[in-house]
Amino acid sequence: MSQGLDSEQSSLGSDRPVSSQLGQRDRYFAVAERHSGSHTLGSLITGIRRNLGYERYPSRVRNAFSGKIGDWAETNETLFQGPPSDEAIETFTQRETAFFRTQGFGTALFGSVLSQDDRAELLRTQRDHPQAFGIVASNILHRKFPPPDEPFSGIGMPPGNP
Repeated sequence: MSQGLDSEQSSLGSDRPVSSQLGQRDRYFAVAERHSGSHTLGSLITGIRRNLGYERYPSRVRNAFSGKIGDWAETNETLFQGPPSDEAIETFTQRETAFFRTQGFGTALFGSVLSQDDRAELLRTQRDHPQAFGIVASNILHRKFPPPDEPFSGIGMPPGNP
């Protein structure tokens, strides 16, 4: 496991299972880590976590607006185990995106930043061209949040309105 999750787990010191002591997003990544063997969907997600530098953030930041994603991951653990085929990525991203839509407003809003297609694109990039992950992630965010000097392309805004 990664150093960030290891250090958090070892400092918890209680009789409860580790997964119940972690925040929801940490639990999600712990499930992925358990299934991060060679060429699995879990390995792609673990690679994305590393690319994002996830562990450098405090637990309260890492787990903000995560709803019950850890519970979802544990319930859907088999999705993390198989090879990351296009079909498996499609199934995973469809179910994960649908899950975020069932959560409370803040979590649903945060989870909706990435569409099912965005999530699939990130997983396929991690699988096929991991060295390009940062560029692809940056391009996705640029499409969602253009710099202020470009026309705003927000939802519900008519063209030409500031």
